[in-house]
Amino acid sequence: MTETTLEAAAFEFSLTSVLASLTLDPARSVEDLKTERQAATAMLAALHPTDAVQAALAARAVAMHHAAMECLRRVAQPEMPSVLASKLLATSMALSRMSDQMIRALAQRQSGAAAGRRAGPARPAETVQPATGAPNKPPAPAAAPRAAGTAKDPMHQNAAARGQGPVRHPVPTQAELAGMTPQDAAIYTAMKAAMHAAV
Repeated sequence: MTETTLEAAAFEFSLTSVLASLTLDPARSVEDLKTERQAATAMLAALHPTDAVQAALAARAVAMHHAAMECLRRVAQPEMPSVLASKLLATSMALSRMSDQMIRALAQRQSGAAAGRRAGPARPAETVQPATGAPNKPPAPAAAPRAAGTAKDPMHQNAAARGQGPVRHPVPTQAELAGMTPQDAAIYTAMKAAMHAAV
């Protein structure tokens, strides 16, 4: 499999994993559950993951956020015992912190990748001419510049930097869309396009 194919698989797995992690409470309406799936998809797309590691961080951030909200929803139930409500509230706070940590880690990774792409070629060191009458010493060798492109793993470079040209947005196959409602299929298709637009 090519690197682009592997990244596409990572994006698809992240989305399907997030959707599979959502709680399917039979007491909630179908429309409510659909809205939650749409919100999770929109949040994952808004984080703009551009490689497999970023997709994993984004997926965990979204999944933990929705798990935290599920805990808060249960806390609000009138028949919830106070002891269990306290445990659910503590779990929600821990999940919220972990979601925030994943978002910060993702932002740090994205800013580092963007800085590497913006870095241009290093300028050669200027040769200093010796003053008149001073001993003619050879100039000290300049430190070898570390190009940003070579310091990064190829998996972290986008397709344009690898010289592969623009990446076409993959169209979901019928197998991927099987079992989805037309609305969910449209969201899934838009999600794939949003993710691969940044690759």
